[in-house]
Amino acid sequence: PARLLAPSEDWPRPGSRDLAHPPYFNAQSAPYPLTKVAFWYEFSEFISFPGVQTFDSVPAMLSGLAGADLFKISGAMRLYRAELWRT
Repeated sequence: PARLLAPSEDWPRPGSRDLAHPPYFNAQSAPYPLTKVAFWYEFSEFISFPGVQTFDSVPAMLSGLAGADLFKISGAMRLYRAELWRT
């Protein structure tokens, strides 16, 4: 049987576009490739979902979490997901 092989970690490839990180990574690697994930997250659809909270640092995240209306945020996400499933 044919086996799927992981893409090569050689980046960039000759003739490829100038991207900082390859569009794939091993999520089970240690240490976790946080830089790669953060880079590609900016291009994902998730960043445009309603209710997504952004922060610049851990203290900012904790401060925002303290004042966040989690039920309202969760509700906005749930409504958006329901709309997506209807279409």
